[in-house]
Amino acid sequence: MSNEFTYPDWIAVDWGTSNLRVWAMSADGEVLAQNGSDQGMSGLDPDEFEVTLLSHIAPWLGNDHTPVIACGTVSYTHLRAHETRHD
Repeated sequence: MSNEFTYPDWIAVDWGTSNLRVWAMSADGEVLAQNGSDQGMSGLDPDEFEVTLLSHIAPWLGNDHTPVIACGTVSYTHLRAHETRHD
């Protein structure tokens, strides 16, 4: 990794129950930067999710659209929040 920062082509997120890990990625899969914390989803209220994620990735967001691809508990939590009941 170089010392000169380039805005990423996309951001990878692995957000589990106990940890949040994020990587700024180039189009060819090179890790440009990484960050993380113990702010897992189980320790947060749903209204804290967005601000927590942004606190980790905001420096990587330029003026262009940057895709964020997330896996882990975050995907399950999102689905559960949007479940509808069909009778």
